[in-house]
Amino acid sequence: MGYTRWNRVNKSMGQELTQKEKLARIQQIFHDSLRVVLEPLKKVGKEGMEVTFWDGYVRRVHPILACYVADYPEQCLVTCCKYGT
Repeated sequence: MGYTRWNRVNKSMGQELTQKEKLARIQQIFHDSLRVVLEPLKKVGKEGMEVTFWDGYVRRVHPILACYVADYPEQCLVTCCKYGT
C-alpha cells in the first residue's frame, strides 16, 4: 500500500520548471512509486509463495495483481494518455 501527496510534490518543485516539466516530473514520480510498491509482487508471482489454507494444507500460490482501481485522470496517467484536451 502506498500513498503520495501530489499537492506537496507540486509545491516543492519550485518556480524554475514550466507547467509541462512539472507534469512530466509528477508522472515520472507516480510511475516510479508504483514500480517500488509492486516490486515484491513480481518475485512472488514468478517464484510463488507457500500459503496455509483453511484445511491446514500448505500450498504454493502465485499471486497476481488482478485489479487496479482508479478514477479517469489516474487511468490516463497510468496509460500515458492525454487528459482534458
